[in-house]
Amino acid sequence: TLRSSRRRPMTESTIKLLFAGALALGGLTAMLVTTLVGMSADWSVEQIIAINVVFSNVVMAGLAFFFGHQNGYKNGKKRNGGSK
Repeated sequence: TLRSSRRRPMTESTIKLLFAGALALGGLTAMLVTTLVGMSADWSVEQIIAINVVFSNVVMAGLAFFFGHQNGYKNGKKRNGGSK
């Protein structure tokens, strides 16, 4: 078969990308939970937004790292002729 039977070890870049993705998903989940808890606890809209600003910064940092790392990896791969 074309597929190799043994698994490739996780590289450092794969671990970084998984961490960045988990960070973004965790931030989104925290925003959703905060909004739902705030609505049920009768917080003002301003309070909910103020708390969610912190989580949105976490989401943006995770996404920026994820996409920036992907672009850098692709550009490096083209430039270096396939070496990582």
